[in-house]
Amino acid sequence: MRRAEHARLYRTLAERAGPQLRARLAELLQVPADRRVSELERLRTAPTRASGRVMVAELHRVAEIGGLGAGAVVTEPVPAVKLTALARYGLASKAPTLRDLEGDRQAATLLATVRHLETSSVDDALSAPEATWCRCRICTPATIPSISAVSATRPG
Repeated sequence: MRRAEHARLYRTLAERAGPQLRARLAELLQVPADRRVSELERLRTAPTRASGRVMVAELHRVAEIGGLGAGAVVTEPVPAVKLTALARYGLASKAPTLRDLEGDRQAATLLATVRHLETSSVDDALSAPEATWCRCRICTPATIPSISAVSATRPG
């Protein structure tokens, strides 16, 4: 019973994604010749430093993830908890593991993963300036309330 339910879930998401998006998502599992990690790994890696260059790179990362188009896919009949579970699996797995998944399951997992990355990359980009301000000693007793107020207004 559960296996049939999962197959139906994967098929629904894969059909909603369409062949063009499925191909773009599958390309994320490839490792470019001049790199050591897959494109998916590069996109899901959050920044580790805080600087102006990192902030610009984060904004490019947000645009690249958003440009894939996974957020435009209507996932309405699929429960959010199922999408979250698929995204969690996709974020925790390495590219070779995801490459070995059956077609519909691979497409559904990558779709959920990229949809999750759309929101988490925005969060990462919004927290980069906050970390940069603190590192540059802008965080003084007078500015900390204003920085906290900006952070509190962020959605999510």
